[in-house]
Amino acid sequence: MKYLFAGALALCLWAVGGMHQAHAFMLTLSESQLNAMVSAVFPQTRVYEDTQFTFSNPAVDLDPLEDEISVNVTVLAERDGLQLKATATLSGELFYHAQLGQLQIKEPTLDELEWAEHGNLVPESLLNSLKRMEGKRFPLILLLDFEQLDLSAWGIRQPKRVEITPNGLLIEI
Repeated sequence: MKYLFAGALALCLWAVGGMHQAHAFMLTLSESQLNAMVSAVFPQTRVYEDTQFTFSNPAVDLDPLEDEISVNVTVLAERDGLQLKATATLSGELFYHAQLGQLQIKEPTLDELEWAEHGNLVPESLLNSLKRMEGKRFPLILLLDFEQLDLSAWGIRQPKRVEITPNGLLIEI
């Protein structure tokens, strides 16, 4: 899957203007294109208060006015063999970590938490753990790993700049 994305990205860049090292190329990914790429790095798991939280089924939403990105996710909370499923939104500042070649949501906040109606069948302690997560900041959420995509095989270096625009996610290489 990652080779498909790397190939598609390389083909788009080649079509824009060739593969010359001296030129900077701009590529804009729409939300739907970004969603296809982001799904490659999900599910992601975090542990909070002895509860394992697995985030899956990401749906990206870009807000160019606030320069923010949010990802609607399914959350599976697990503790002592018990599970509770919910939906939530992780939102925060888009951050490109050039040294790691990663596009991340920096210190994302978990908002808009809604659990399934069968929450009354789950112990109060697990439900409370899930409720306490709302509004909390997490260390980071990985969106894209350019190292993992291995764009160097296509003669493409890591992006110089990544920015949210009204047309989508702008990537300058």
